[in-house]
Amino acid sequence: MDLNVLIVDDEPVFSDLMKLRLRKESPHFSISVVDSGMKCLEHLKSNHVDCILSDFQMPGMDGMELLKTLRSQGNTVPFIFITAQGNEAVARDAFKNGAYDYFTKDIGFAHFTRIINSVEQAVAKRTSDTERRRSDEALRASQKYLQTIIDTEPECVKLIAADGTLLMMNRAGLEMIDADSLDQVKGKSVYGLIVPEYREAFKALGDKVFQGGSGTLEFEIVGFKGTHRWLETHAVPLRNERDQITALLGITRDITERKQAEEALRDSEKRFHAIFESAEDGIFLVNESAFVDCNLKGAMMYGYKDKNEILGRSYLEFSPQLQPDGKNSEEENRRMVALVFSGEPQNFYWQSLRRDGSPFDVEVSLNCLYLKGNPYIQAIVRDIAARKQAEEELKYKNMLLTAQQEATVDGILVVDANGKIISYNRRFLEIWGIPVPQEVLDTRSDEIAIQVVLPYLKNPEEFIERVNYLYEHPTDTSKDEIQLKDGRTFDRYTAPMRGADGMYYGRVWYLRDVTERKNLESQKEHLLEILRHDMKTPLSVIMGNAELALMENDGSLSEDIVNTLQSIHASSKVLSKLLDDQVVMFNIESGGLNPCKEKVDVGEVLTEASLCIVNLARNKGLTFDQNIATDLPPLFADRLHVLRAVTNLAQNAVNYTPAGGRIMLSAWSETGGEDEHIHISVSDDGTGIPADEQEKVFEKYHRSANAKNVKGSGLGLAIVKAVAEAHGGRVELQSEAGKGSTFSIVLPLTPMPG
Repeated sequence: MDLNVLIVDDEPVFSDLMKLRLRKESPHFSISVVDSGMKCLEHLKSNHVDCILSDFQMPGMDGMELLKTLRSQGNTVPFIFITAQGNEAVARDAFKNGAYDYFTKDIGFAHFTRIINSVEQAVAKRTSDTERRRSDEALRASQKYLQTIIDTEPECVKLIAADGTLLMMNRAGLEMIDADSLDQVKGKSVYGLIVPEYREAFKALGDKVFQGGSGTLEFEIVGFKGTHRWLETHAVPLRNERDQITALLGITRDITERKQAEEALRDSEKRFHAIFESAEDGIFLVNESAFVDCNLKGAMMYGYKDKNEILGRSYLEFSPQLQPDGKNSEEENRRMVALVFSGEPQNFYWQSLRRDGSPFDVEVSLNCLYLKGNPYIQAIVRDIAARKQAEEELKYKNMLLTAQQEATVDGILVVDANGKIISYNRRFLEIWGIPVPQEVLDTRSDEIAIQVVLPYLKNPEEFIERVNYLYEHPTDTSKDEIQLKDGRTFDRYTAPMRGADGMYYGRVWYLRDVTERKNLESQKEHLLEILRHDMKTPLSVIMGNAELALMENDGSLSEDIVNTLQSIHASSKVLSKLLDDQVVMFNIESGGLNPCKEKVDVGEVLTEASLCIVNLARNKGLTFDQNIATDLPPLFADRLHVLRAVTNLAQNAVNYTPAGGRIMLSAWSETGGEDEHIHISVSDDGTGIPADEQEKVFEKYHRSANAKNVKGSGLGLAIVKAVAEAHGGRVELQSEAGKGSTFSIVLPLTPMPG
């Protein structure tokens, strides 16, 4: 490693001698000389210096004043005194003020090796100190980051001792138990907050965790302010560096709303059962062969007083052999049942038989539904004479629609053509997390409701502008994101409601909380940084060191070592290319390449690419030719992106061309018409691509059937396509199995800016 050494001495004879000796003894020292302390300070403003060798007594600012000035400025560059006038007191003062070492100008410089060693040790120590300081700062930052995550985690994070004593709890947890501060509960037992009927189960979970297990528990608590909440906690052991369990780590979330929803569902089931039993239509639940349930109306419709007289019997028993149109009842029954189970509801007229054998006409509606994961047919049977039952059927269907609407994870709002709210589900109100006054809901006005949520939006003007635009363009669909001031992000999707005749009836809005997905994308970005820096840098060091060792080999290395170094270098290049491809593909998936366009000399880019292609072809025993037009016009493009695309095509050609084959790089321009562009192609006489694979080759991670012995990420051609499309261009492929391929990049000659 080269070291920049600065000599500060007012005696040119001595400084020249020092410079001469240092260069001779340490050729890796880069030496500069100044003759005063002030010039030293000026030199440091514009030059990097690894170590200073300074005289003590100099006119103007002496060496000690120079040292004190540097340290007062926060400059920690290693400082070594070399003086003829020093003594023990001066040496002590020098060390006290931050000098690394102290030498006298002995005649003949017999201790010159010690000076050189001192310089190298001082620089090494400074480097080590700097790295340790950065490491300490990174650790502190990491700890702060972790604490911030815990503090801002929306779910409760807590640590509990074996006796139930609370050791730590984040802000979200304190809010769950109505605590004003951690001091209020720290060091106290949490058992008292738990409703008695769940207390033993909670203690049992704690015992399990302290024995090395883990588990999940739902339980009810009463907070310090009397608030009842249902919680779900997942508990695991927290271990120290000696693998000893020191605490129970619990992640707890508030499931009160879920419990309330479950209770509401049970109430809904009771109401459904009440409706089921009180309906004026006959309602039947049928499996593939028999009735499993029905209401009393259905039983009475067929002449039975008790539904148990019907349950378990085949529905085929309640039809005549033939229908009035001559069709076989059993065959028609089985056909329609099969259609219903395949997802096609059926509505039809039918002739049935009562208990006494008398026929009667009914209207039947069949639908498939799932109960506990099993498919059933729901049959609604109506006596055609009782058309007044149509209203009850409509009410039943509306109930099913409401249940479906309430079961979705999306917030749903439906407005009519005039902006009046037709309906909304409970999730639509919950997802905002804000109180919506009942009087606002009662107005059914979309405009008034919007005013309630605007203060919570990060960009309210943009929000209202988009809403107004969509109401003014009723045929448009739209999908975008909404940012809230509290950091949450919603996906917003809307589509018009149109009838079969094309009439516009209104608009449906869907909202989904995608905050967690956005956080995962942020973590993905962090992983990208690891690929870019933490993995790429050491890989570059490995590849560089292997290359340096091969370059400086004077014949002293054995053939095995040389082969090993060559393998290391080649493997490092392959891995580096894989990492680069992954980083580029991540950028593509995260919103595109965003090319930094500039005026590009295409000929120079292709010349640089040719150097890489020549090496690739030579290493595999291939012939490389080129046919590049000399009059290529400049291209407004991202130079590095174009270079990457061309080298990717070349690498692909090398991979699929056997030794002895030929690769051709060509480029020409087409100008004078409306579609002016530059055409860059790479051709080979390799294995070619089967016709049924050609549409897939530009898909990421696609591997050809011929790629069994070809190493690579499967991203090269996908990146080529992305580069072309990011520049408004396209990719083309001509290939025939067994005869080779020609891949082309066609880039438009857009006008230069300015």
